[in-house]
Amino acid sequence: MLEFDVTFNFSEPINPATFTQSDISKTNCNLSNLIINGDEATVTATPGTDGTVSLWVTANKFKDLAGNWNTAIDPWSIIYDGTGSAVDFSTPEYPATNENPVSFTMTITETNGINGLTQSDIDANGGTVINWDYSGGNSATFDLQTDGTNGSYSVSIDDGAFTDDAGNNSEAGNIDGELDYEAPHSVNGFECAVGELTNLGSFTMSIHFNENLADFTADNLNKNNCTVTNFQNNGGGNYSWTAHPGNDGFVAISMDAGVCHDFAGGNGNVAVPAWSTTFDGTATTGEMTSDLTSPTNTDIIHVNLNATEMINLTVDDIEVENEELVLFSGSGDSWPGKLNLTEMVKSKPLPLDFRTKPEISESLPIPPLLKATEPLPKL
Repeated sequence: MLEFDVTFNFSEPINPATFTQSDISKTNCNLSNLIINGDEATVTATPGTDGTVSLWVTANKFKDLAGNWNTAIDPWSIIYDGTGSAVDFSTPEYPATNENPVSFTMTITETNGINGLTQSDIDANGGTVINWDYSGGNSATFDLQTDGTNGSYSVSIDDGAFTDDAGNNSEAGNIDGELDYEAPHSVNGFECAVGELTNLGSFTMSIHFNENLADFTADNLNKNNCTVTNFQNNGGGNYSWTAHPGNDGFVAISMDAGVCHDFAGGNGNVAVPAWSTTFDGTATTGEMTSDLTSPTNTDIIHVNLNATEMINLTVDDIEVENEELVLFSGSGDSWPGKLNLTEMVKSKPLPLDFRTKPEISESLPIPPLLKATEPLPKL
């Protein structure tokens, strides 16, 4: 702790027996080592805290050699500053930024003046200090010019880079942050287990971004013929939701560029291409037709199955009673076939029935079209 001597000069020699340290009034200090020598007295003062230190003597505290009491001695004071200047760096884009250059303010905590502060006192990693501005006082501003790539930065100043008016060395200060110039994006886009065609009334979708987003919600999704519920931020840039198709037909979800942002303070997202499927929630219907009328004695019966939509149909899906299916071909929504009547059918009055099996995918049982209710003539 700093200490210093304070000397009292009197107009004449004083009686040393009448003057002690307790006769001296003081603020913010301790006194010691009072020495009286004729018409002067010296005392050592040790300051308490930073601030004003004062000493004075009120009237009638000591006497001169003739026995006269003293008059009041006016206060003596000094400002004590035993602390070096504190330094704090700040930027409006903390802790991550996409600005270039990055603006900084250097705030100096000091009640008195400072000396020797220059731009060269600032150490910077991740960029170069430019636009230095300091003209005295307790604040300096500057910018950090970066190379525009992602990474980290640090700005600092060492102990003793400058001094205050009391001669104290300044304290060290620093700030560290992240540089983020990359727009948030998704490598794989929207992901969903549903294929190009589905009859599911709801299904889960997800997307993974390269970083967390500050403001991504379901409202940022473009929704065509569907709604979205149960939107979840699963952390680490992962998001999921449930999609609900509306009407039968085309269903799509996409995301425009710049509708949400990362936590760096402004990088808008890259557009996400549309994911789509076709929703078919309606059962297939159809009918069977033939140029023949019942009854018939034709042993080759041509039958057409016409469905209301494209279907996948195989010979195993066709159920034939009392007949033999000898030819089956078709595609899409039209499936022609031939029936070859057996000798048993020719000789017995059995009904003819050509229909699809009830378990066929996306189909309803189709009522029998051709019935032979009368005996067929023998050939």
